[in-house]
Amino acid sequence: MGGDLARAEDSPGTLDPALEFAVPAKTDHVIVSVLDGQGTGSPRGIYRLAVTPKNDTRDEIDFQLATTRQRLGVRADGFAILPITIDRNAGYEGSVQLATDPMPTGFSAENTLIPEGGEGALVVIRRKGEAAGEAILRWKGVAKGNEEREVSLVGHPLERLQPWLASEVALASVAAKASDYQIDWKDLPADAGLVQASKPTWNVKFVKPGDKTTAKLSLLTSQPAKFVNGQPDANSAIRFEKAIEVPGKDAAAAIPVIVPPELKGVVYDVTIEAEFFDEKKQSVSVAYAPVRRMAVRESLVVKLDGPYVMEAAADPKAGLSFTLKGKIERKEGLSGDVTLAFANLPPGFAAAPLAVKADKSDFEVKVTAPANQPPGEHRGIKLTASGVADAKQPNVRVKSRDIELTLRVLEAKK
Repeated sequence: MGGDLARAEDSPGTLDPALEFAVPAKTDHVIVSVLDGQGTGSPRGIYRLAVTPKNDTRDEIDFQLATTRQRLGVRADGFAILPITIDRNAGYEGSVQLATDPMPTGFSAENTLIPEGGEGALVVIRRKGEAAGEAILRWKGVAKGNEEREVSLVGHPLERLQPWLASEVALASVAAKASDYQIDWKDLPADAGLVQASKPTWNVKFVKPGDKTTAKLSLLTSQPAKFVNGQPDANSAIRFEKAIEVPGKDAAAAIPVIVPPELKGVVYDVTIEAEFFDEKKQSVSVAYAPVRRMAVRESLVVKLDGPYVMEAAADPKAGLSFTLKGKIERKEGLSGDVTLAFANLPPGFAAAPLAVKADKSDFEVKVTAPANQPPGEHRGIKLTASGVADAKQPNVRVKSRDIELTLRVLEAKK
């Protein structure tokens, strides 16, 4: 009683302290105090204390939202794009409705729903006519049960030290007219999707003044950046096969795209950003193709014949044996052998990878364990199928969605 629970002093790069403290479940009050070691503090100082309730149930809803853009300029009768991504590492897979502070008259937000199983959304900020104005906006996301999270700015210097200042997005009108510089899709099917490990070609067309205005193209999606050993992993991203710069005389372009073999989300927003340059290589405008929401078209699907809970009673002589039956569905041109493998098996449990030959779809796989396993449930076991999508690239394998299973050990029969 009466001791310090947590303490913080100057943070790296600033004299301001920052402290995060999780209040224990049975603690009903804490005392927070601020002390200026140099004696210069006063009631005129600004201090911030945020209290966030934590749900203690098993179906806890937790997620984080982020964007990489700190400012948006919108042309007359045009639109800008605000990419917002979601971190679902805590397990929440539901939808999130995005919202912000009131915008200036004539501005509106579209495409503000992160769908169930999605990794983000490309929010469209539209400006009607010559409406003018500027604002500093804070964005938030609302999930099931009215759980709210603020959208933070990735890489902002205040992201950790003063997070309430690392969530402000500046919005302003710009003088350029959208009609002067445009980019749009050309003959893109309404049902265009993203096929794992594929290389589609997307066509676009332009409106730009004269024949000396060049356009540098970039791909913008709702896919968060992936990292390996702390470094961005370009191979896991939906991306252009090569840099695209369109000469002034061209009014259209064919864009080769690479879709990675693994995509965590079930749907992604996609647009093409065109930055236009005059003959002096000065940037004069930025335009976007209309945002398209593309579904991931899976090459492999695992379907089980029975429930996702496997039960077995210990046999003193034979040990434990769980049997799982199902079917493999091959799609999008995949036709070869498929390998089934388990992950997260408990210690002592074993299952060899199973190869399902190209001319077969039914499978039966077994999980075994010694007879001395105590009764109980083991959750979070995953079953995944993988196969080669293109025989010319045998090292590139696509994977199915994980099937999450529960192993239930029953008491030995007497």
